[in-house]
Amino acid sequence: MFLSQSGETADTLSSLELAKSMGAITIGITNVPASRMERIADFILPTSAGPEIAVASTKAYLAQLAVIYGLTEYIAQIKSIQLNYTTENIKAEMFRYSKLDYFEQLNDIVQEIKYQQSVYFVGRGLDYLIAMESALKLKEITYIHCEALPAGELKHGSLALIHKDSIVIAILTQSNLIDKTLNNIHELNSRGAKVILFSPFVELKKFVFKFIKIPKVNDLISPFVAIKPLQMLAYKTAISKNLDPDKPRNLAKSVTVE
Repeated sequence: MFLSQSGETADTLSSLELAKSMGAITIGITNVPASRMERIADFILPTSAGPEIAVASTKAYLAQLAVIYGLTEYIAQIKSIQLNYTTENIKAEMFRYSKLDYFEQLNDIVQEIKYQQSVYFVGRGLDYLIAMESALKLKEITYIHCEALPAGELKHGSLALIHKDSIVIAILTQSNLIDKTLNNIHELNSRGAKVILFSPFVELKKFVFKFIKIPKVNDLISPFVAIKPLQMLAYKTAISKNLDPDKPRNLAKSVTVE
């Protein structure tokens, strides 16, 4: 299975061609009809997000996520496996919270990070995956060095990067990881970091420098509601630095070289 927003990503297409030459059944997930991926792959799952002009992919990212969750649900139904979510749940929650814009809430945070040389993101499990996507977005369009760190591995080296007034954005949406991630937040606090927490668990607000409340939904579908304020943070920070968030320097929408 191969994912490419443009369907033209060179290294992904090379892997696709290699897999196909060895007899594998190939599935492409892409947002661009009539792309090279669509011509090569045996099966295509279109994300159908519509044209996305900005280099930093936002809606296409969410659409890819939705396709993967939908495919998982479809396979589970065939195998008579009960999941803790449905695509209908996802659509309902996305619609329910679609008007949350976070603009006012994010203003103070933008002022904290816009002049930073480095910003770190931490999370566990699904939250680490959200952290990686969030770090990528902020780095792409603000030119601030950003790094996503697995919260459970901070003492294996990452804490050496943290100093007084370091900005660390923590993501905590998984109810079974509250205690462990909170322990990591205490470690960061003890090193003088300014921890900004994105979470539905408001009782944790007292432990951090800044807190952004996100909706509480089923843990498994939390990426759909958690990523929006983090994408908006990247956008607002770029605007505050007089940068064009659609056309970051040195980058292109389709990576056509390996």
